[in-house]
Amino acid sequence: FYLAATGLAEPGQRPMDPADGGCALASFGFALVNISHLLNLELRRDGLLPAGLELRVQVGIHSGEAIAGVIGHKTFQYDLVGDAVNTAARMCSSSSPGRVLVSESTYERLLCRRFGAEPRGRSEVKGKGQMATLFLLNGPPAKTLDETLSDSDDTLSEASMASVRQM
Repeated sequence: FYLAATGLAEPGQRPMDPADGGCALASFGFALVNISHLLNLELRRDGLLPAGLELRVQVGIHSGEAIAGVIGHKTFQYDLVGDAVNTAARMCSSSSPGRVLVSESTYERLLCRRFGAEPRGRSEVKGKGQMATLFLLNGPPAKTLDETLSDSDDTLSEASMASVRQM
């Protein structure tokens, strides 16, 4: 199990736009999925992965508040806790191999302008009850960026628009 976070506050620096952090995290998730395929090929080529076995990656994403800090008395460890962390872990365990599962609220708030999605429907999530989830697609949404922006009440800065168009 591996946990990655984005958007954590850096002392003395301006906070990152949550949507930029969400897109970066989703892109990282797709990179993990993609590299797992290459890793399987290399391990198999080198005789380190027996026939019939395969390393698989499944990714889950959720957003929200968390608390971070150093814990421990003898051995120190940086830890991140909170409902958003637990829900992200549930998204990961509920995902399918080779897929990126995201909560509907996170998709609508952070990712809908950059990534397409395939509805998975509502499912029981331990400790949360029924949640609507989507499989993220590694490509743009069906609408163009300009159509999405014109439909939205939110506006992006010119700098953000320029960086998104360059992608």
